[in-house]
Amino acid sequence: MMTPARITFAALVVLLCTSPAFGYRREYIVTLHGVRRPGSEVCFYRGLSPADPVDLYFSYDRVACLPADDVLDFPPGLFHVFARSGDKYVSGQRDYFNYIGAPAPEAGYQSFEIPLEEAAIADFSAVLKTLRPAEKVGVWVASTSKASGTFFPLVDGETSIVVPAARPFLPILIGHGAPIAIGAPLQLGGAERKMVPSFTPSSGRTVIAWLKLDPETRDTAVELTLPDVNAVAGDVVVAPVFPLYDARDVTLTPLFFRDIRADAIRVQLRGRTWVHSDTDVSLAPAGVTVHRSPILLLGAAAVTLSWRAGEAIPAADHCASSSYTPPLIKASLERCVVQPDGKEKCDAVAKADAPFHATGTIVFEGVVPGTYRAIVDPPFLKPISLPAELPLGSDVTLPIPIEAFTFFGTVTLNGEPVATRLVFGSGEALSGSDGHFNAALAADPLKNLIRIISCDDARVYTYLPKDRISPNAAYPIELHVGDITVDVSDARGLPVPDATVSVSAVKAMYPDGPETYNAAPEHQTSANGRVLIQGIPSDKALVVCVQHHDYAPRCTDVLQPADFESKNVTVQLNTITFRGRVEGHQGSGSLAWVNHAGRVTEEALLDPSGTFTLQKSHDSAEYVVYTAERSPLVVLHMPLLIEQRQELVFTLPAAQIRSFTVSVPGMVAPSGFVGVWIGGSYVPLDVLAAHQDSRGQDVRIYRGRTLRIADIAETGPIAIAFAPEEQSVASGTAFVDVFTVPPYSVRERTRVTTDSVELEP
Repeated sequence: MMTPARITFAALVVLLCTSPAFGYRREYIVTLHGVRRPGSEVCFYRGLSPADPVDLYFSYDRVACLPADDVLDFPPGLFHVFARSGDKYVSGQRDYFNYIGAPAPEAGYQSFEIPLEEAAIADFSAVLKTLRPAEKVGVWVASTSKASGTFFPLVDGETSIVVPAARPFLPILIGHGAPIAIGAPLQLGGAERKMVPSFTPSSGRTVIAWLKLDPETRDTAVELTLPDVNAVAGDVVVAPVFPLYDARDVTLTPLFFRDIRADAIRVQLRGRTWVHSDTDVSLAPAGVTVHRSPILLLGAAAVTLSWRAGEAIPAADHCASSSYTPPLIKASLERCVVQPDGKEKCDAVAKADAPFHATGTIVFEGVVPGTYRAIVDPPFLKPISLPAELPLGSDVTLPIPIEAFTFFGTVTLNGEPVATRLVFGSGEALSGSDGHFNAALAADPLKNLIRIISCDDARVYTYLPKDRISPNAAYPIELHVGDITVDVSDARGLPVPDATVSVSAVKAMYPDGPETYNAAPEHQTSANGRVLIQGIPSDKALVVCVQHHDYAPRCTDVLQPADFESKNVTVQLNTITFRGRVEGHQGSGSLAWVNHAGRVTEEALLDPSGTFTLQKSHDSAEYVVYTAERSPLVVLHMPLLIEQRQELVFTLPAAQIRSFTVSVPGMVAPSGFVGVWIGGSYVPLDVLAAHQDSRGQDVRIYRGRTLRIADIAETGPIAIAFAPEEQSVASGTAFVDVFTVPPYSVRERTRVTTDSVELEP
């Protein structure tokens, strides 16, 4: 209860002032609904400085009140002011002033209105009985859409604090000029009185942080939206107790994060038109941690890259959970500057990607205002460049001109329609229970592999188109699949358990061996050395490969459909002659040993840990091409001396990863091949084809089209060349890698230095 006794201004000087030199005259007019409220009073407490919220609000010594009837002379210093009328009304707005000038009584005085609002009573009488010397209490009143947050300390000699009704507040225990404990949030109705419970130790800790609005951002005429500010500890996200309401009024407003159960947090600031930031804060062992340094709030801009390549394809709920990676549309935001030599130098300040659908967006938030260009790289298309002017506070949408490649059809599985997700190299589509689909892709999918995921059981099938797909036309997809059993044994005929079995379908036959693609996921043999593999193509030639850490890997010869009508394949493994590993490898991959003529002499499959085995001897005259689904293509070099039985270890180098688009403007032939050299070492076409295939790309380039070469490690200068596809290949004659024989093995190559390269036909 407030004491009814009044404090004279002389007493106020003694309580609040250290100097008798008065210099600032103020008159406070306390009003209720716009009318002056007789009998009101104004209360004052000192702040140390506006350096941070602690010095501003919590460093006071005494709190006293005076009748709101007279003009008051204040000494130099920083004072907080709030008003009240009995215990029924109280001011709800923050008000403080900092007078640092010389005394000037001749300058007259200024009048200030302080509006009142309905009040409630927070009774601290129980808390006061537990306080130690030099400890004080107060409340932080939350901000609203109409009022700033503010601090009300307990007036000297009183046991209750008059707080605005219907506004949340936090009880705060203060010791030695800083908060040392925070109570639970409270909110009281008009004229309500509530006993504030004592401050008790909590299992969690509290962090107090604060924002400082950048002056340039504050002074802009742009409307500012609010950022999101949270405390993050591992996977736990803690929002501040009280939200922010006004971006221009956040400076010196404390943010309270309660119930933190960690030794450190990261205060994370996010917002579409704010520069993103992360501030690490180490917590005290218990109680309250005050982060004194401000978290700078810098205005930024945002840009949304939006495209509509065709009608949106509705997603079936039971297909949405598939883990198969769809084709990606990639984007970057570049800032360009003109160098002293007059050339423009552009650097990417942000990169992002998204699954390509007929309709979609990529958003860049928290971009520093300025002039940019957006580079958008849709699957199977040339990169698209658009200028982007992003003023402070702007949220710009840039439409990306992509004309869809559309067609339709029906998916059948062994003659029956089936609901599936169709993943093409340039987009994806869904077929319903009747098998019908409408595809709107970024570009012509050509004759590349199509991954087909069943909506019913998530089984993945691989389909190789026999013919090119025509735009705006029907293209039926007929899957013919079956099952086979693979028996794996050693040289003694004993079963080999835990062997990894993969089945590949033949795409093309070359003199060096078949070009294949994965026809089914990998499987492990059981204790009897047997495994049943379901859903493999029953109308394609197959190759079965087996790996086991105790044996040399082995693949069967090409099995024609007639060869496995019995649905049973037997593979015998031999002991290992040589072991090795690739440091830094993940997932599936392979190593191809290549001789000086550019031909593959042996290929070794990698297990997920990067180990491999060899059955042939190799020397330093050969080099190795590493390919993997999760890593770039890398050319590796053999050691100068390899001792018998020595483990061969390759370490993936740290190199720039380059992807680029190839075009042949003057191409006469319907199609051709692109060869790649890295540091003068040729990447055989079948090896490059396997690498490209894992990224939904090809090694063939078609007249009037472009080809994307993706994820090449630049361990040496990258060069490329073009060779037309001979008619004999199209008519079925055995394929020869044209870049291993004259004239194309010695043809002049083009150095890759940009993201787009044109070749001579």
